[in-house]
Amino acid sequence: MTGTTSDKASPSAVPDLQPGEWVEVRSIDEISQTLDEKRKYKGVIFMPEMESFCGKKYKVFKKVEIVKLESTMEIRKLTTPPVLLEGVYCNGEYHEGCDRACFHFWMDPWLKRIP
Repeated sequence: MTGTTSDKASPSAVPDLQPGEWVEVRSIDEISQTLDEKRKYKGVIFMPEMESFCGKKYKVFKKVEIVKLESTMEIRKLTTPPVLLEGVYCNGEYHEGCDRACFHFWMDPWLKRIP
């Protein structure tokens, strides 16, 4: 990880992705440039399980604008909404075999829009 701030972004970041658009997940080297020392961009972690999706193409399923934190039951409105990708789930490999199959949160600079 070469980034030093959670607000660092690739100069070719894709703005405002919408459901139904096709994207390619950038390489781990490109994504690492956006991450801080905790592997986060704007508070969203790039989890080790996400690396297997690099270089592949997916359709944007939806934007995530509001989340409920299970630990506190707090509702949060996200100022920089990540997107969910169709068919892209966490396999729990680096989380003690968790089999919950959660969606990964994808930030715009980690994705390239496909025309």
